[in-house]
Amino acid sequence: NHPIFTDANVYNHNYYLIHNGHIYNADNLEDQHKLYGLEYNTYEDTKFTDSESLLHEIVMIAEGLNDPKLFGAKGSLAFIMIQADKNNNPMALYYGRNWQAPLKLQQSVDTIVLRSECSSGEYVEPNKLFRYDYNTKETTSIDVPFGKELVR
Repeated sequence: NHPIFTDANVYNHNYYLIHNGHIYNADNLEDQHKLYGLEYNTYEDTKFTDSESLLHEIVMIAEGLNDPKLFGAKGSLAFIMIQADKNNNPMALYYGRNWQAPLKLQQSVDTIVLRSECSSGEYVEPNKLFRYDYNTKETTSIDVPFGKELVR
């Protein structure tokens, strides 16, 4: 069921997301997303994939439709998302995680490797939305409160 895809008309780009974790408030998020005119496309019978609610939360930040501080998905999450133009030409790679889910990065001049389980690489800093631009080869980030921080 991954990657999760959206080409919704409210967005300027197409997006592909893979997610490791669980979003426990996905039903509430779907109700909120309907207010934007979004329709979920991962329905099987009466259930949809919780990753689709995460996709829309991230895309709304990427598209400037929502303040990053208002990120609503709660649970454990590590994700990788590709932003493409409406002709599906890749433009940028987004990635991030919260402290509950692992995501490691290995990067060289011409290669980026992101994965949840491996012995090499450095953990991606939690609660940041990273964006790697394929044209400029630059990585930027913004603070986003990903998921719910549980008291240990």
